[in-house]
Amino acid sequence: MKSNNGKRLSFLFYSLSFLSLVISCLPKRYVMSVYTPSILGYIFLILLLVVIILFIYLFIRDIKINRYKQILERIIVIILGILIYHMVRNYWL
Repeated sequence: MKSNNGKRLSFLFYSLSFLSLVISCLPKRYVMSVYTPSILGYIFLILLLVVIILFIYLFIRDIKINRYKQILERIIVIILGILIYHMVRNYWL
């Protein structure tokens, strides 16, 4: 049962990471209103918070179980997400 729960959390982490990356790469006029984030901006902020919490939880769980391959994969996903975000924001938009 725990292994199945871990797979679900990992799938949720990767799915939400991808979705938050897609939303963050949208033009700012879709994500921001005049003075505050739009509904899409709020969705992005909530997704980002959930991804960070899931990352920390899965990181601690994988350290206890000694799953270093999964830790490395998640760190690479986070770093690639940040790099793609900065490339899109600085060079294409």
